[in-house]
Amino acid sequence: EEQLLASLEWKKLLGNTRYSIRSVSAPYKHILSHQKIYARFLELNCEQPLYKTLSQDLLIIKECDIEKYAVPRLIENYLEKRK
Repeated sequence: EEQLLASLEWKKLLGNTRYSIRSVSAPYKHILSHQKIYARFLELNCEQPLYKTLSQDLLIIKECDIEKYAVPRLIENYLEKRK
């Protein structure tokens, strides 16, 4: 988590947006045929809407609309357990 928050990629993603971390998930393990993925999910509270700072290459989806999109099983598992 600390490594992610200090990374250049994280800073590029959020820019100067002020945020607080609302929650950090328990670790999720996802096994693929050729690798194991260990993931945690961070939920943020941002002071300003992210659509103003995020790259145009990203698509912002309302949580209520996510079922309209294909998502990786790892993310689907996280969202199911959150409900």
